[in-house]
Amino acid sequence: MAKKLLFALDGIKVLSFAYLYPGPYCTMFLADMGAEVIVAEPPTGDPARRTPGYLSQMDRNKKSIVLNLKTDEGKEICYDLARNTDVFVEGFRPGIAKKLGVDYGTIKKFNPKIIYCSITAFGQDGPNWDRPAHDLTLQGVAGLLVNSPSDPPIFPNIAIADVNAGLLAANAILIALVGRQRHHRGDYIDIAMADGLLSLMGVSLGRYFANGEYPTRTRAGYGIFKTKDGRYLTLSIAAEDHFWQSLCSIFKWEDVKDMNVLQRREAYQELNTKISEIIVTRTIREWEEVFTKNDIPWGPVLSLEEVVKDPHFLSRGMIQELTDITGNKEKQLANPIKFSGYSSTIRSLQPELGEHTVEVLKKLGYSSNKIAMLKEKGAV
Repeated sequence: MAKKLLFALDGIKVLSFAYLYPGPYCTMFLADMGAEVIVAEPPTGDPARRTPGYLSQMDRNKKSIVLNLKTDEGKEICYDLARNTDVFVEGFRPGIAKKLGVDYGTIKKFNPKIIYCSITAFGQDGPNWDRPAHDLTLQGVAGLLVNSPSDPPIFPNIAIADVNAGLLAANAILIALVGRQRHHRGDYIDIAMADGLLSLMGVSLGRYFANGEYPTRTRAGYGIFKTKDGRYLTLSIAAEDHFWQSLCSIFKWEDVKDMNVLQRREAYQELNTKISEIIVTRTIREWEEVFTKNDIPWGPVLSLEEVVKDPHFLSRGMIQELTDITGNKEKQLANPIKFSGYSSTIRSLQPELGEHTVEVLKKLGYSSNKIAMLKEKGAV
């Protein structure tokens, strides 16, 4: 007999009106851990559905219903769902949830102990509360781009604000669920993507607060270097003297071997230029052998094709291939959180728009005739 999987969030119900990236990323973690996540999409669907592959990694293990909150019937369905829901997640611009009649003040009338989480760009108050913004805007205002070595600044090809907000929201929801268990009360959570990015600047701003220095990665032995065969590798020698000393032993640099981290920072430009001149004399495989043997913090700069075939990620189960209901195979990134006793498996792939509408409504007690009427009215 197969062992029954144990999920930490089994029995927790989540209703989500959060679209694009932060909300789906947040609820993906909750769904992976066993929560029943219902994504209530507008008749046109989550806008991210228009970009192939965008949601396929985040809407797994969820159910999709179509719900038109601009109709009275759609609102009533939302309230019926909220009565039996533990967590309500929304990603509307501030003020929109209230206009639609699904703000926290309204929803908690139907369920006083509900955990209600709003994810927005700048939060529910402050001078910028109603400004539209996406990830790049927030990276700029939170100071992340100031450290770019180029002019104009280069921004990373990862939506850091979105991902970070999703993680913060999931963390906050779990904290609120524990708090509700102990104190028997619900709560409202205000997640601002801009605040989340600013919190990532703690170390950089700590230096700025202390002495007015801007963030910098000007360290000898810390950077990206080109090899003889045209590949790139990273060296990440930070503050540890022993890593620097090992590198100097490889290069036979006895005259700079005893430099401390402050001295290395002062001379980083000259030293990194010399490191570049040495790295380019050997292939990446030759450096792999040398650096691995000498316990140097290094790594190859892998292409996406190499990442998904990387033996380490494969051994950790991070790349999985599943088959959907039509027989098509799809690769997924597994949940990165590993438990010893709890499961976080991928049980189902991204649902079709409205795939579970009838199923969910019938569980609420709606008859087939009523569901047909709601479809005619455009509520579902």
